Amino acid sequence: MDFIKLPGFGLPVDYMPGDNRHFPLLLGTGSDFEANTLTNLELCMLRFIEEITNKSDWWIKVHDPTIASQWKTEALEYDWGQYLRYGDFTTAMADACIEEMKLKASLYQQANLLPVYDYTAAIVKPDHLIPDDLWQTLKHGVKVLEDVPAAVKEWHPGSDRKVLNLVHPSMYPLRFLNKTDQSDSEYETEEYDSSKDRDMPDSESEDEDDNEQERDPNHVSEKEVKCRDLRWFYKTHPVVAPEPSPESKLKFCAEDIKLMGFFHNILPETGPQRLQVIVKIANIHLTPEDPNYPGGSWHTEGQINEHICSTALFYYDNENITDSYIDSEPCTIQSVGSVLTREKRALFFPNVFQHHVNSFKLADPTKPRHRKILALFLMDPAIPVISTANVPPQRQDWWPEELGPIGDLPFDERIAKEFRRDLMEERSANEWQAYDKIKRAEWNFCEH
Repeated sequence: MDFIKLPGFGLPVDYMPGDNRHFPLLLGTGSDFEANTLTNLELCMLRFIEEITNKSDWWIKVHDPTIASQWKTEALEYDWGQYLRYGDFTTAMADACIEEMKLKASLYQQANLLPVYDYTAAIVKPDHLIPDDLWQTLKHGVKVLEDVPAAVKEWHPGSDRKVLNLVHPSMYPLRFLNKTDQSDSEYETEEYDSSKDRDMPDSESEDEDDNEQERDPNHVSEKEVKCRDLRWFYKTHPVVAPEPSPESKLKFCAEDIKLMGFFHNILPETGPQRLQVIVKIANIHLTPEDPNYPGGSWHTEGQINEHICSTALFYYDNENITDSYIDSEPCTIQSVGSVLTREKRALFFPNVFQHHVNSFKLADPTKPRHRKILALFLMDPAIPVISTANVPPQRQDWWPEELGPIGDLPFDERIAKEFRRDLMEERSANEWQAYDKIKRAEWNFCEH
């Protein structure tokens, strides 16, 4: 029988594969991720493309010479010194940006994906990736979590009752030294890492449970997601060949496609067996009495032992909220720019950006309104971690009475909040240490 070996269970908590095929991290080893410093003119070009691609139907308008000429004129007349010290814009820069956006327009129309701030890494910001029916299903499904008595609503600590947690992974984290796993292997982890907590990811699986207490009738099943993935694959990987005769049909699947270049270097030879994600859903509520949101803190996602390699954000409901941006940190670390967030926009970016949500407020200060966000944090496929595939639910109110406690499990809400407090304090301390480490860099400035 093969024992389970995962970071923190049979392997050190800070385990990293030796073949260097994991995705890069900003806070990884010294050579894990490096980016050259951009010139001020390059930063202005990146900003120009970001602003233009926020316009409606930009992918069509960029091919209209009259509209493209107008954008060019506006860029040349703008005082770029207001955006960036010593900023400037030339005719050649404008022409290059227009040509680049024509290429991006083709990609956007084919795959609904738009990379911006792309040089060493990139941020992808699609506005039409999520179908309307799936978007409405998500909004309807989340209401089950929202429509609860005020006494049991979970307001995020320190948010002044502005950030409402609907799904927060740090409430019931994995406790390395207090954990019973569904396997025969034992491993003491304290000597490898002082951290005793980690957000627990969900693993993609096909479980059917007749005793499930509550399921939205409009719940988006994993089978539906897989069907969408299959349709996406055949749409983006068309077979360029003459129409075959009925008796010689060509059948192939994703596994038949030979990996080349970047993909061959990153993915394990056998390919990932499953995807692991940490799920988070939160609402930001503003009122006429308190109409301003000050913004979030600077951070990268997770800690090293969580192996988060990228983030997906979906702003599925904005109402009466001013524009806000995912912003970047100035100082010794170079600020690459900011990306506009708005309703129905998704953002994808690798975990090499230190970032935060900029401030925003009520557009109409007389009406209370909100912003709602779904966040998915993808674990590195090359480094599987302990997840819901190995660990049963830890919430006391989820366990049938006849099972009873098993050691320190399960734990109630009071203990869960203590664990969350400890985890947040540890992460804050690590963020300050990381910030101090990064800002002391003199060369090869990290990307933000």
